Amino acid sequence: MSKLPSLLREYVADELRGVYTVSMVVVESVDDERRRCTVSFKRDENVLVDEVPIAATFASGDGYGEIAPIQQGDEGFVLHTKEPLDELLIQSGHREISYEQRQFAPQDAVFFPCVWNEKDTIPDHEPGEYLIAHADSVIRVKPDGTVSLADETGQQLRLDPETKETTVSHPSGQTIRLKSDGIELEGTVSIGDPAAAESVAVQDHTHDVTLSDGATATTQSPNEDGTDTELS
Repeated sequence: MSKLPSLLREYVADELRGVYTVSMVVVESVDDERRRCTVSFKRDENVLVDEVPIAATFASGDGYGEIAPIQQGDEGFVLHTKEPLDELLIQSGHREISYEQRQFAPQDAVFFPCVWNEKDTIPDHEPGEYLIAHADSVIRVKPDGTVSLADETGQQLRLDPETKETTVSHPSGQTIRLKSDGIELEGTVSIGDPAAAESVAVQDHTHDVTLSDGATATTQSPNEDGTDTELS
């Protein structure tokens, strides 16, 4: 029986390996200072590629960019370039590359992190929401521009561009809300050491104060006895 069909299939398979441009990989080690990593192919852990640049979205020549934490065991893709990558990375801008036409070279790769595997837990999020989660801290940017930062202890900071309000919440239930028409306090909020009240130098004027029970009081400074209002 002729071996020609099997030889032909082997030849075609070998040629196809040369046109693969993307490979799924597992991170083996990371050089954070240089933003380079060593990866192994997910289909073959014995195939290692080192000195792989880590892709950064919004990267620019002015030093601005997004740095994502990459660690051993993370998964993603490497994109193999047709041209020698070491020549392309010498400097920004267009460059004339001297190379012979080729199809595939494992070492000319850029790492793109990461991908969701079927068993990964995806954080709760809304459609159109930009979410950054790291070490139990979560930053959320909603489609309307509202920004919130929260951690596992329940502390939260919220910026609302529509109302122009800034809200700082504590897990104890205390809340400070900065509004366009004043400051709103919920709970017992102390400024400085409660045991050592200090005089506050203010001009001669009256102002409204919202108390914890919702009532409004009017204070005047200086007071009737001529002293300044004290805060503790």
